[in-house]
Amino acid sequence: MCSFLGGRRLLYGFLLVVLIVVIVASFSPDIVSKVVNWSQPRATAPTPSATVIDESTLIPPHNPPVFNDPLDNQNDPYQWDTGPAGGATCFFAQGAYHISAPARSLGGGCNPEAPNTTFTNFVYQIRMVIHQGASKELTTGIFFCGTPDVLGGSYYTVTFNPQGNWEFGVLTGGVTGPTVYTLILQGNSQSFLTGVGQANYIAVRVTKDHQIDAQVNGNALFHIVDKRLSGGQIGVSINNLGAQNADVAFNDAKVWQL
Repeated sequence: MCSFLGGRRLLYGFLLVVLIVVIVASFSPDIVSKVVNWSQPRATAPTPSATVIDESTLIPPHNPPVFNDPLDNQNDPYQWDTGPAGGATCFFAQGAYHISAPARSLGGGCNPEAPNTTFTNFVYQIRMVIHQGASKELTTGIFFCGTPDVLGGSYYTVTFNPQGNWEFGVLTGGVTGPTVYTLILQGNSQSFLTGVGQANYIAVRVTKDHQIDAQVNGNALFHIVDKRLSGGQIGVSINNLGAQNADVAFNDAKVWQL
């Protein structure tokens, strides 16, 4: 009985609404269209389609690396430099390969000395952690295409300071002198994890047609064509003009052949 009365009330209510709409429609047809539109089922927004990524542009590639060194000093198969290197010192400690430099020094670079550790048409990636040195005047990272017999001893560098500012440059005259560093590109990366104790993965790709790409933590830094160098040694570097001593650790050095 109660449900029947409730049903009649709903029916009367519905008829009353229809009557009001008809009366209002005679004065404003636009209102009817708004009421009808409001009462229609709302369409759901289409699901965004997945972004298609061209895997040929990824760093690193998917083929196995030809150089794979955890840099944990387990027999040091690639014979990385240890001891003084210019104004820097390189050594193994606590399961990592370190490069350090005292305050207000020009620093230096270190690299593997084993045979078959020079590369052309390649991708080079390494993990870097700044353990000491928070000055914006500390720059550290990687070098590549190191060639002692080109431009008096030369290599490219991609380096960062602890605040995420990066530089891409070329050093020449490292063997014969005078040593000159030429800045090519610079910027700031929002993908770089700033400060002391943060792990960042740096990668570069150098192709046989002189195209150079760089990434940090999988995000692009730059793309450029530069024909000064085409291949050579890989390594790590530091330059510390800050007022605090600096120490940087590296692990997981890999090279893929393209």
